[in-house]
Amino acid sequence: MFAKLNPTYQPGGSLPPEAPTYVVRQADTELYEGLLGLDYRYVLNARQMGKSSLRVRTMHKELLKFSLIQFNSV
Repeated sequence: MFAKLNPTYQPGGSLPPEAPTYVVRQADTELYEGLLGLDYRYVLNARQMGKSSLRVRTMHKELLKFSLIQFNSV
């Protein structure tokens, strides 16, 4: 019989919207409020710094729709 693991650390990829390990940042509030005000917003940061998790959490709040453009090869 195997115990079901419930890890609290995720080594890669977007965190689920309700992940207990997500650290709420100022960007969460700024992005959310800007989008509600129908402002154009962009998120720039280095790899593995939480951009996708920020998008997932923000979309989950109000079922917002996003356009995503990735410049991985620039």
